[in-house]
Amino acid sequence: MNNILSLYNITKFPVLIVSSPRCGSGALGHALEQMYSTVFFNEPNFEPERMQEFLNYAGWHNNYILKIMGSSIPSFPKELQEKFFNRTFFTIKLKRSNLVDQIASHYVANKRNKWHYFSNEINGFADTKIDIDIKDINTSIEWVQDDINIINNLPKADLNFTYEEISSHFPLQVPVVKTPYPTNYDEVFKAVTNRYGAERILIMGLPGSGKTTLAKELAQRLHTIPFNADEVRAKFNDWDFSPEGRIRQSHRMKELCDSNNSRFNIADFVAPLPEMRGIFDAHYTIWMDTISQGRFEDTNKMFVPPSNYNIRITTKNATKWAEVIAAHLLDNLR
Repeated sequence: MNNILSLYNITKFPVLIVSSPRCGSGALGHALEQMYSTVFFNEPNFEPERMQEFLNYAGWHNNYILKIMGSSIPSFPKELQEKFFNRTFFTIKLKRSNLVDQIASHYVANKRNKWHYFSNEINGFADTKIDIDIKDINTSIEWVQDDINIINNLPKADLNFTYEEISSHFPLQVPVVKTPYPTNYDEVFKAVTNRYGAERILIMGLPGSGKTTLAKELAQRLHTIPFNADEVRAKFNDWDFSPEGRIRQSHRMKELCDSNNSRFNIADFVAPLPEMRGIFDAHYTIWMDTISQGRFEDTNKMFVPPSNYNIRITTKNATKWAEVIAAHLLDNLR
């Protein structure tokens, strides 16, 4: 198993928690949600259609945490299963060390849930009488064992923990708010942005100045993803570099940052004119002033050095500058 401290240094999102029943996955998800200022989808029984719908929508958001039960995975199409373990997600597996405790916990939880669903009460689980039913116990044994077998046969995860490790570090009694379906995912992600606030970070400069390298280094330290101009143009199949095309790209980069649910949203693109920088309206601007000429003559002629910026970088040392900038931004949160 992994050191619990590794949970405090996750640099890749989205995060997928794959769990067998009653292993503290909800507690872990909510803890990570608070630690990384993101959103946790506590949905243990995604149907294939809902899962595909969710992944299609969440494609550009990335900074979220998703929990699924091992028993759900075999029902997904093969290409969907592969998506979970082909490095698209940062994966965490959860199991229990004591199988008997897990089965007992699963059995009791199911009994309480049945009582809860057929009563008008919202509290009182601790006082609920739990009748022993051999048939239901056998069902719990089968369900738990099936989940464990599936999880054991899944590809290697990034992190592996037991219930006992999670329960000793994170509170297990947490508010569980399941996302209803059909879901307006826009509202979910916007709610997180509104709760924590969000900042657009512009890394601008001539082609070849080191924008993308810095964006990747900075994104790791701020637990977010960078929006790269070339990747965005490829996604939208828009390679128009006229002034009009660049203005359209500036709007697009701003919209992508605003639709993301990260505390910090990084975009790296040339933004050669003040008009384009004004459209993006960055909260924090980094000017990569490391070269005097880029590789595209039309861009060189168009480029107007910015008069307003937060930091001007004149040397190519992405690791050092990312550490300095991240420390400054994170200090301002405290």
